Amino acid sequence: MRLSGKSVVELSNEDILSLIERRVPESITLDYKRDFKLKDDGDRSELLADITAFHNTEGGIIIFGLEDEKDELNQSTGIPQLPSGNRVAIDNYDKVISQIEEIVKNNTDPQLSHLSFSSLIPVNGCNVFAISIPKNLSLPTRISFKNSSKFYRRRNTGKYLLDTHELYNLFIKNMEMRDRAKQFIQDRIKSIQTNPFWDAIVDIPNMILHIIPLSKMGYTSLDFLPSSFHENMIRKLPPIMSSGYSYNHTFEGFVIHTNPYSDMYSYNSIFRDGCIEVFTTGIYMQDASNKYFLSGENLAAEVLQQVKQTIEFYITASIESPYCISLAFNNIKGMPISGLWNHKKGFKKESLLFPIVVIQDFKQDYYKAMESLFHIIWQSAGYEMCPPDILQKI
Repeated sequence: MRLSGKSVVELSNEDILSLIERRVPESITLDYKRDFKLKDDGDRSELLADITAFHNTEGGIIIFGLEDEKDELNQSTGIPQLPSGNRVAIDNYDKVISQIEEIVKNNTDPQLSHLSFSSLIPVNGCNVFAISIPKNLSLPTRISFKNSSKFYRRRNTGKYLLDTHELYNLFIKNMEMRDRAKQFIQDRIKSIQTNPFWDAIVDIPNMILHIIPLSKMGYTSLDFLPSSFHENMIRKLPPIMSSGYSYNHTFEGFVIHTNPYSDMYSYNSIFRDGCIEVFTTGIYMQDASNKYFLSGENLAAEVLQQVKQTIEFYITASIESPYCISLAFNNIKGMPISGLWNHKKGFKKESLLFPIVVIQDFKQDYYKAMESLFHIIWQSAGYEMCPPDILQKI
């Protein structure tokens, strides 16, 4: 979650003062808390309720150390101001972050573990800090604390307990979002296979990687008009194994591609909602007898590089996490995969669509999160696991 175009880790004294000067009100994604306390179970329960309420709604940011103004009837207005004195007395901020992370991790189910924190920001004699909570796109998160089990959501005026009907609808909504992502991936793979844009595609082994920002899926967020941002996008998203490339606009968005040469072709297609489709034949090699094999080393290096450069692009484009990663192979039946081991086992199927990997936050170690995907790839060829030399590169 971003605030005025910045992640919470980037927030400064000037950003906090700007919120006050611009009178930015509380909302469904923003809350101000005058005090910060973790002295007793009541404080911990309140913190858990606030954080999970954001997580089960649209995600959001809690700013501690600011209070909201009162109107003439002494009612809260949601407009931020500095309190009369410092209300956030913290001696060891790193310890406080660890405490919050531990409380949230140990008392939520499914476990919520991808919070982001600002620095401890001094503002005119008051300490201020912010917590960013990601939007939940899986099962609704409940608080399991002191023999109590509760689900919270948030509206503009604050948090509230979910009733049975709302809880059911939340389950359905989050399942539908993932199903939409899966359907998009399947439709795109079918489109590539049945409407070849390059005659050789029907025979040559290829890989298709999809990276989908779930929060933007189906909503136009990129216009691809000439600008410095557009030029930067082209530089940040080069196709796999491309020493040179061209680009052009399409109905779906924008494509950066190499020129088809023999059996080598790659492109990166950027859709208007931020979805990115990576296509390549470049990770497949030919041996002395001109038979194809999948280079495990090239696969790991190129997939991880594409994920890395896409994350960097999403940050500059203010496209929020979470996002899902999908990988598919086509025309690979009988093809061996190379690695540390001398013997080469082959894939048993013509096409493979691997399980989706969901990355909840840009801070998450996506290399580690993708380890299971690489194990599945090697197991699909008959091995017990991905070779250690490949995992070390991950």
